[in-house]
Order: sequence, then structure tokens, then C-alpha cells
Amino acid sequence: MAAVLLAPYGLTGVLTGKAYADGDPKTQKLSEDWRRYFYVPPPADNVTEDDSHVPLFVEVVVGMLSHSFRETHTHTHTHNTIVLLLFWNLFGTTR
Repeated sequence: MAAVLLAPYGLTGVLTGKAYADGDPKTQKLSEDWRRYFYVPPPADNVTEDDSHVPLFVEVVVGMLSHSFRETHTHTHTHNTIVLLLFWNLFGTTR
């Protein structure tokens, strides 16, 4: 499991390994919901075969709840970076 930082609010979570591809009915519903509240960039015209395997949504556990986040709104970090971010959020300093 990989630790991730989630946009737009800086939540930290853990990837579960579940991913949802474009074309799945659940993905279409999630995309509509996300467009109501967050900026979703239009699809790129220059998508290559290397980009075609990237899922549109990934499942992330935050606290004890599982959420589906757009792949473009997740950023993978090392464990040490997440610990520093949590410490900063709790105490306002890393010293």
C-alpha cells in the first residue's frame, strides 16, 4: 500500500489498489459528481499508449473510510514525507 497526499485539501491516505477505468458506469457517475465540486481538466488530445493504462479513479482509505479520488488529484509520497506532513499539521512545526 502506498501513502498518498490528496488534493485539493491536503488529506493523507493510503491507496488500496482498486482502480476504475474510463467507460465503467461507476466511473462515469463519479466523474459527473467530481465536476460539480472540483476542477476537472478536459481530456488531452495527445494521449499515448503509455497513458492509456492510467486509471481515471483510484480507491484511497482516509481514516477508516474508503473514497474514490481522481488519479489527477492524488500524489504518492514516501512514508517519511507523510509523517512530516502529519507532524506539521498537528503541531505547526517540524522541530
